[in-house]
Amino acid sequence: MTVKTIPHFLNGEETNGVGERTQPVFNPATGEQTGELRLADAADLETAVANARKAAETWGDISLAKRTAVLF
Repeated sequence: MTVKTIPHFLNGEETNGVGERTQPVFNPATGEQTGELRLADAADLETAVANARKAAETWGDISLAKRTAVLF
């Protein structure tokens, strides 16, 4: 079985980020490793926070119905 690396999802896109560390992901029923999760480093975190701050500037301007749809 091929182990898939699970990337970050930043600014609406999948990205590996700049961190090189990973964490194994296991199927709890079988104990088999099914993937590996890419771990963020400080630069990845700063990118995520900057993107969130930028998105928050206009989030309140979106209608309640659209915001609710996004969250669900």
